[in-house]
Amino acid sequence: MSRGQAGTDPPLPGPGLPAGFIWPADSGRALLKRVPFTEVVPRGDLVGRQGLDDGSGTSDILLFKAGGWCLKTSLRRRFADVETGRAALLALVRKKRLLETFLAPETVVAVVPEDTSDGARSAWLWTVCPWWPSLRQQMAAAVEQRHEAALASSLAAYATAAVEAMLIAARRQVQLDVHPSNFALTPGGLWYLDDDIGLAPTLPAIGHALLQRVEEYGKWSAAVDIYLAALEEALASRLSALDVQTLGLAETVEQTTVRSAVAEAART
Repeated sequence: MSRGQAGTDPPLPGPGLPAGFIWPADSGRALLKRVPFTEVVPRGDLVGRQGLDDGSGTSDILLFKAGGWCLKTSLRRRFADVETGRAALLALVRKKRLLETFLAPETVVAVVPEDTSDGARSAWLWTVCPWWPSLRQQMAAAVEQRHEAALASSLAAYATAAVEAMLIAARRQVQLDVHPSNFALTPGGLWYLDDDIGLAPTLPAIGHALLQRVEEYGKWSAAVDIYLAALEEALASRLSALDVQTLGLAETVEQTTVRSAVAEAART
């Protein structure tokens, strides 16, 4: 059975890759020895997801689970030659380092060479990290179980994550994709899981991201109240007036189109 969800069968990373093909070099190689590659299962069911579903909204991602580990690459991360792949690894690593304490622990980035039928040698860029339930997955489970307290907890964690993303944008010029599927809350902390990391001092979609959670879960009024209270507290305690101005936060919230009365009330 092919591993790829899009008619591809990319070579998997592993601890036997040459020096310079794994980051971080020593701990990354040791971590890859712990991944049960014989248990790799494709998770195409979590690709191209929309609405309240958990998973990636990107359709070209190739996502796999191996025990408690997540392995992901994409068609965009297949390069014509190994050197281009290694350059892409270095570029991604530079961005991930900018996350500092927001970077998920035990994250590994690897370049895997692939011999092609025409004798050339292409390369795939992989990210390996723990398979943690995202905040979106936690929200979806809470709704399915009709557990409003759990939903409130996940929404409050999302409020914290969104404000931290704003802080990183304003002060480090690092732009994250502020969607609940890109964050995980564990006993060890709150983490950014995605590889989508830009370099800019703004978050153009932040107004939509904040108000969309109200739109999505508006009928859970107690949970939304807790979310808005957590958001207000995080904004007040974490962002300075200069941060808010740099982000253009008031303007982006004001310009966000909302559909419900509860979201309109939240905007004010």
